[in-house]
Amino acid sequence: MGKRGRLPSNKLMGGAWVAQQAAAQAEHEQHDAKQLLAMPKGLTSGAKRRWQTLAPLLHADRRLKPDTRDALITYCRVADREEVLSEQLLREGEVVQTPHGPVGNPLQKCVQGLRSQMLRFQACLGLDPA
Repeated sequence: MGKRGRLPSNKLMGGAWVAQQAAAQAEHEQHDAKQLLAMPKGLTSGAKRRWQTLAPLLHADRRLKPDTRDALITYCRVADREEVLSEQLLREGEVVQTPHGPVGNPLQKCVQGLRSQMLRFQACLGLDPA
């Protein structure tokens, strides 16, 4: 039982070693925060606005992690696309005239699909009201 050997010298330093480890951990977390909050490339202006709004809030709540960052990027892109298509749907109307008569605008189905994707991402990110 007593053959474990000596403790490493850094363990013997006590408070100084603990303080050094805490400082290293804080520096590591600060570096991770910069990487997590960095603006992703290839976002549209609307997606960038959403990112700038949501990323700091999710990081403050400790919900933005490396594995959820990609989900947030995709959510921003989907939400921006949904907004653009919804505006186009409002301009065109819900019914479109064709040579064969009035037909429901195909954008309705696209917007509904994007909204269902947004709900799934919101649940994943903890943005749903529940």
